[in-house]
Amino acid sequence: MPRWNQNCACGSRVIDCKFWQKIIKATTNGQASDSTSQIIPPLKVNEPSKILDYFVVGGLYAISKISPGSVRKIQGETIHRFLATNEVFVDTALSALNKSIFVDGEKSISKAMLIAANNPHSPKRIIHLIRDPRAYVTSSLRGKNPGTENIVRTWKRLHLSIEIFGRTFKNFEYLPVKFEDLARSPQKTMDQISLFLNLDPTIVEGGNSQVRLGHQIGNTSYRKHGALVNSSESWRTTLTLAQQQKILQLAGRLGKKYGYYLG
Repeated sequence: MPRWNQNCACGSRVIDCKFWQKIIKATTNGQASDSTSQIIPPLKVNEPSKILDYFVVGGLYAISKISPGSVRKIQGETIHRFLATNEVFVDTALSALNKSIFVDGEKSISKAMLIAANNPHSPKRIIHLIRDPRAYVTSSLRGKNPGTENIVRTWKRLHLSIEIFGRTFKNFEYLPVKFEDLARSPQKTMDQISLFLNLDPTIVEGGNSQVRLGHQIGNTSYRKHGALVNSSESWRTTLTLAQQQKILQLAGRLGKKYGYYLG
């Protein structure tokens, strides 16, 4: 969830954007807050001020729905408040933009676990965006040195979790999409996504592009470079051949399954 002092792709700060003003008013019951607060606060559990990762809370909550009473450490009121606020956010966004489909860009599958457990009979779709592990490592480093093995381990854990969840949870449809395909063949890939979402095809390339800037948060590149995705393959020059080979070895069978090879 964005903070009020962040920038919106429309060119305004969140606090000054008419769209986000509607969201803020709806999700906070009109109550003003400081510029560093989040519109929807993170989830908390029994221990004071301790914040659990969405995956833990989502998983526990899903178990509690399947087997009531089996999980006692969850503050049900906190989770229900979070889900209710998120529902208000979605409904307000759809109404403000006159849309009928909401695509949540949440990177963690745990929010999906929470929503699925809360409404298990509602059909939902997961678009699994997969990126080359070499690009992921290069992007994650950015002057830091947390260790290549840890980064690749995170990449594997993330994609395995999404794939397992997307393919096994009831009432969920699943579509894997490679980031590189989206960058190199945006029209073909977006046609697949449109079909998956039961939408009419949208022209995303050339002068007749129907893509319009929305209200994305925290990145001014939308206004500077447009809406098309840049493949950003700087890893080809940033990483040595030996480094690339090591990353792919660490990625193992999952990297090969997604079609990532040396070269």
